[in-house]
Amino acid sequence: MIRSFDELEKGAKDQPSKRVALAMAQEADALAAIVGAAKANIVEPVLVGNKKEIEEIAAAESLDISRFTLVEAEGEAGAAKTAVELVRDGKADLLMKGKVATATLMKAALDKETGIRGDGVLSHITLIESPQYHKLLIMTDAALNISPGLEEKIGMINNAVAFAKKLGPEIPKVAVVGAVEKVNPAMTATIDAAI
Repeated sequence: MIRSFDELEKGAKDQPSKRVALAMAQEADALAAIVGAAKANIVEPVLVGNKKEIEEIAAAESLDISRFTLVEAEGEAGAAKTAVELVRDGKADLLMKGKVATATLMKAALDKETGIRGDGVLSHITLIESPQYHKLLIMTDAALNISPGLEEKIGMINNAVAFAKKLGPEIPKVAVVGAVEKVNPAMTATIDAAI
């Protein structure tokens, strides 16, 4: 079972690298992260956005991007759409957010005609490592589903469990966290949690 980010990184290094389309790559932190992952042979970056700006940021940050694919795309919507197309067309395996707004990237990913949405509920998963706990924690959904109903909550839990199983535990433990710990008929969240 994977219990830390170090173990997760080691496991990723043991797998074939994945092609990652970085949408609007002209952002220093995202560019540095993907270059670092490439140095560790975890990813093969595909940098999408304004090539001149990407190259300027790479130079300013002393990042060598000479062996990476650069795909020209203008503006947030253009970079998001192009990065999603690369994934949809099999030219990239994963999508990564750069300087693009989350809403813009999600709009491109969820487009019914040109997006990459699959079946079921789409949910956000955060992986947390804490020195106060002996293993990784998973939290969902802190960013994507604003006001989910019961079926969406079930889908979010199913997504998190499927993700957790990839880290090793056959039967992950699940806690539904709410504002109060007892069922209160006036609070729909507590009724859903009990179900």
